[in-house]
Amino acid sequence: MAARNLRDRLTEKIAAYESTIAEYQQRAGAALPNRLPGDARS
Repeated sequence: MAARNLRDRLTEKIAAYESTIAEYQQRAGAALPNRLPGDARS
């Protein structure tokens, strides 16, 4: 019972972190050019 509760809370926290990271990546992607300096593909 306690283990399931803990797992559910961890799953919620991970999902929240992932959505926050995705949001930051979208903001960074909008602010940066498509190709980063040092990228071999051009």
